[in-house]
Amino acid sequence: MRISSYHRPTIAFLCVAPGLSHIFCHAKGHHKSPSHKHPVPRARVSEPLHTRKTNTGAKCTALTISLDVSASNTQLSLRPPESQAELTSLISRFFSTSENVTAQVVGGPKTVSGTYDIWSELCVPNPFDDGGEVQLLVHGIPFDHTYWSFADAVSSAAGGTRRLDINQAYNFIDAAHKAGRATLAYDRLGVGKSSTPEGINVVQATTEVEIAYGMTQLLSGGLAGYRFGRVVGVGHSFGSIQLIGLAAQYPHAVDALVLTGFTANGTARPMAFSGFGTTIAAEQDPTRFDDLPKSYVTTQAASNDEFSAVFEQHVRTKSTFTLGEFFTLRAPLAEPARKFKGPVYLMAGAKARPPPSLHPE
Repeated sequence: MRISSYHRPTIAFLCVAPGLSHIFCHAKGHHKSPSHKHPVPRARVSEPLHTRKTNTGAKCTALTISLDVSASNTQLSLRPPESQAELTSLISRFFSTSENVTAQVVGGPKTVSGTYDIWSELCVPNPFDDGGEVQLLVHGIPFDHTYWSFADAVSSAAGGTRRLDINQAYNFIDAAHKAGRATLAYDRLGVGKSSTPEGINVVQATTEVEIAYGMTQLLSGGLAGYRFGRVVGVGHSFGSIQLIGLAAQYPHAVDALVLTGFTANGTARPMAFSGFGTTIAAEQDPTRFDDLPKSYVTTQAASNDEFSAVFEQHVRTKSTFTLGEFFTLRAPLAEPARKFKGPVYLMAGAKARPPPSLHPE
């Protein structure tokens, strides 16, 4: 696993920066010989929900992808908090040096199987070479798929009548399309328009690794009438962790990795979650999250959100994470991806909070 470093402060330039071309823009395809360690998740793709064109002229098709998934999760002896006070106590005890909450909560392996609907949007530039590259975009916490195109979120929120110049640099999808790459962004399990199952023993990091694997296999076989010759995994924060788990379990699933907002150093995790002000989602924003169980949580208030340059959009579009993800956050990092032979590009933003060297994920 080769790791390169790159220090641009924003991710919008990743797929067009000259220094990246030798890393993954011309990576030779090898993902078509998948690992047979586990069966490939079965997938069913809906008819297009809607289509749109981006500012770069790319065609985007929204789809629901139903995946049959089986994951080796962790048995968590935990019930959803009855109140915010109970949740705050749990988080505080988890990071306490005098109490080992993990030993009280975390049990042995537990196989979880189910069929989950994953909302996705495939965007393909025009023109696009048959067999060209597609980038699988995996967002972090507490975002949804709109993380990759904040500029579009601004335009939509304003009724399509305005566009903030500062957000031009925060549209990764547009940058990818300008470089001739297709993208598939999706709402992770438990987020946005995707399925929101039980949030402690079902929605865990390991379940999401299996979902990411199913998405890569779907892309490798072609999607919505397009054929792709290379699949590149691009992650942010928690999404980067999932892609590392993918590379460890399924080393042939992608041809290259781009990991942003991430290091393997977990020393600042307590500081990060303290900064989140972790709050029961249904209580934090009843208009958006009232139908979610209390195992779904989010950041407390605008003051707990971190993207100053796109602050309003981040507050408006932020999503949720689960207690199952909280307790299994680093599970995909348990085994190093020694068999993954593709290039890896690692980037931490200069203004990330906490600082990149101390990033919790």
